[in-house]
Amino acid sequence: MILVQCMGQTKPAHVGDIVFKDVSEAFYAGLLAPPHAQRDFFQAALQSANPFVREEAARKLIPFVLQDKNFANRMARVTIRSDSRPTELTLRCAVFYKLELFSEVVQLAQYTAQNAWDKALTAAAEQNTNFLFTEPITDAYRWAATELEKYCSKTESNALAGRLNVSRSSYKDAIEYFKKVIAQEPQYIVQYVFLLSDVGRAFQSANAKEGLNYFSEWAKNITLSDEVRYRIFYYMGRMERTLANYSKAADYFSQALNYTSNLEQKDTAIWYLIHSTFLDKPEKSLALITLYQSQWHDNNYFSDIFDLLSRYLTATQQWDSLLTVFLQLNASAHWDRAAKYAFILGRAIDSDLFPPTPAVFVVSDVSKDSVARAFFTYAFEKTEASFYYRASAASRIGKAVLLPELEALPTVEEKSDALNFFLDFFNYGASAYAFSYLNDRVNEFSIPELRLLAQAFADSYQWKHTIRLVTSYQKRPEYTLSRTDLMLAYPRPFIEIIEKYARETRVPVEILFGLIRTESLFDPNAVSWAGAQGLSQLMPATARDHAQTIARQGGPNYLAEGTVEVFNPEVNVHIGSSYLQMLTPRIENRMLALMSYNGGLTRVRRWRTAEPKLPVDIFIETVDLTETREYGKSVTAAAGVYAYLYYAKSMETVINETYKSN
Repeated sequence: MILVQCMGQTKPAHVGDIVFKDVSEAFYAGLLAPPHAQRDFFQAALQSANPFVREEAARKLIPFVLQDKNFANRMARVTIRSDSRPTELTLRCAVFYKLELFSEVVQLAQYTAQNAWDKALTAAAEQNTNFLFTEPITDAYRWAATELEKYCSKTESNALAGRLNVSRSSYKDAIEYFKKVIAQEPQYIVQYVFLLSDVGRAFQSANAKEGLNYFSEWAKNITLSDEVRYRIFYYMGRMERTLANYSKAADYFSQALNYTSNLEQKDTAIWYLIHSTFLDKPEKSLALITLYQSQWHDNNYFSDIFDLLSRYLTATQQWDSLLTVFLQLNASAHWDRAAKYAFILGRAIDSDLFPPTPAVFVVSDVSKDSVARAFFTYAFEKTEASFYYRASAASRIGKAVLLPELEALPTVEEKSDALNFFLDFFNYGASAYAFSYLNDRVNEFSIPELRLLAQAFADSYQWKHTIRLVTSYQKRPEYTLSRTDLMLAYPRPFIEIIEKYARETRVPVEILFGLIRTESLFDPNAVSWAGAQGLSQLMPATARDHAQTIARQGGPNYLAEGTVEVFNPEVNVHIGSSYLQMLTPRIENRMLALMSYNGGLTRVRRWRTAEPKLPVDIFIETVDLTETREYGKSVTAAAGVYAYLYYAKSMETVINETYKSN
């Protein structure tokens, strides 16, 4: 069977045209088939010996069954295997529903996993309109909505229309429907937390002031459940934020905390409480961190709070407060952020911005150099921290960040059905679909299994998925850094092109690799939300203007056809590297050139002019625009890894070269 490979052309047209070596292949063929042929491939896949193939084939078949009674009759004759997965039973529920065997739907659904389709089918079979306000909106929900709408009361119909409009981000239209519900039955919305949340989202996005009036009235109802009260106060806080009333918002988030024990909800409310306070009066957020740090659940959820604080405290040179936060971080699991704070404090001390104090560390010599060195040593030794801060600290104390050598890693001795299900995406030419299926199931696999899948993505030239997958399992508590994973996470696709233009434009090759990895994860077709395109994420105007510069300098005329082929890797890398090299001599050093590549030369010059006396590595920590503030550090950290792995250069050398004055 010929399937679509990375550069293939042929797609299967009909299951009858194909002889499969393994019937599991039919599922992957179905993904590649034209819409009119898909259901036959998925039906054939129900005979697979792999239960995960059958499960996903059954999931694909449910909509087909619900669209076509003749097909439902045909599927009724398919025997359910004794080792069926729950979704195969859900498919049978769909068959029963389409054949109007509603009691059988309800009876069989008792033995399913009660996924979204199970609940939707059961609700439709029972004509249970309550379902429409007690479940999140999914494809199964939308199907059930069309089935149940005829049974809805006027109030329910308006509430349903409002919810569906929210799911389409049509918030103004949603509000008009919700206001009809409020006019008909004022207390109806607070009966259902999902409905209440959608009402909150709509008003927060389209008319926060009016929304606050409604939610304030509901908050007075003392008979409401804690879950409902949590959401009322939570959305009142969100609406006040929309109106830039940050103090009031913080009060509402604080009230919301009184009505939940759910860990995720607590973290969300605490985050918004601290963040709103920061936006109102930044110095007050320090006390809230002290108060709530022991109460939140997921430390990583609050990382951006610590980034905001470090920027503010560094920009305002509140070194004592920065030290206070560092000591709190040191007592928690925020090792990566603690290393950042330690490095900034070390630089503040050795730059004479912050006098050393014996209270920081127990050292016999409390001179400036010894205290600064203690901070740098702390940052360097935190192996969980960013390569940028570790290497920056190492360069200050004459140390070196050492990466592991190639090692023998645990292998997968016996592949499970689940692992084989994902590996067959690559075996049968459907690798483009693999990550969308894997994304929600990453935690079901061991690190050796995920490493095997990461290699499969790399072998199919899907480097962005390789990088994302490796990055995800590197965050596991049991993970130990390996060179194999580093080489997967820092690959060298397009090596001939990148090395060629690094030489021609005199951009260090590791910097160019780091820039492209940071910008696009080596996806040549990447397009950002702002419209930046290709490997080095060129804005169309920049690409056009700099293509003209290259042509004037005697290089290729990339505008010969009228437009720049920004998705052509060679064209994109040439323009991107040339543009970076053009920026470098126009500003203080390569770090600021990298920031200018992201944020614009004029803007970075303006920021730097406002803080000319700060050392550059402290100055960049004060930049208000988060993306630009982090960009140069991200590129430099990636460049350090590339230099170490492939170009016989230390990370510390890369740091020093990046900050070297032009």
